[in-house]
Formats: sequence, structure tokens, C-alpha cells
Amino acid sequence: ADEISVVPPIESASVNGKAERQAPAPVVESADELTSARAAIESGDKEKALAHYSDLIKTRQNLTTIISDLEKAAENYPEDAAIQRKLGDAYLRNHQMNKAMHAYSKAEQHL
Repeated sequence: ADEISVVPPIESASVNGKAERQAPAPVVESADELTSARAAIESGDKEKALAHYSDLIKTRQNLTTIISDLEKAAENYPEDAAIQRKLGDAYLRNHQMNKAMHAYSKAEQHL
């Protein structure tokens, strides 16, 4: 009988037999991005604000501040599923699973 071996997945790409590291996430100037996100939400441009917050969440920096901002936005726009979803993303990145699930559930209710 033939034996089957399982090969674990490779985390980095291989080029010509040499392991290549994947490119790191782009560096975001957090202060500028946060200022832009806040200005956009203040002016009512939720889509632009959420794009900025999305970039910030990916950096995993200042998550407490981002969560606070998104909680306020969710209070101001309680029917907005996109804000709830982005709040869920922030909670998830901050390892607050229960709060993330609650935010995602609220987002689903408003779809």
C-alpha cells in the first residue's frame, strides 16, 4: 500500500527554491489617518471615515481609541450596518470576541 504524507502549509512564498518573506502591511501614519477619519465622520462622510478606520484597524495600533470613536459613531448612526461591522472588526483585532460578535449581530440586523 502507498503511504500518504501530509505536508504542512508554507507561510512564505518560495522563489527558485529560496524562501521569500511576504511584504509587510503598508505603514500608515496613525495620527494623520485618525485625524482624517475623525474629520470625515464629523462631516457626515461615513464611507470615507470607515475607509480610514479600516486602514487603522489593520495596523492594530490605537485600537482603544479607534473603538471609542466607532462606538460614538454607532451611537450617532444606530441603523448603520457598516459602522457596526467596522466596530466588530476593531473589537476582533483587539481580542474582544464577545463584543465583536454583538457588533456583527447588530450589523446583520440592519442589512
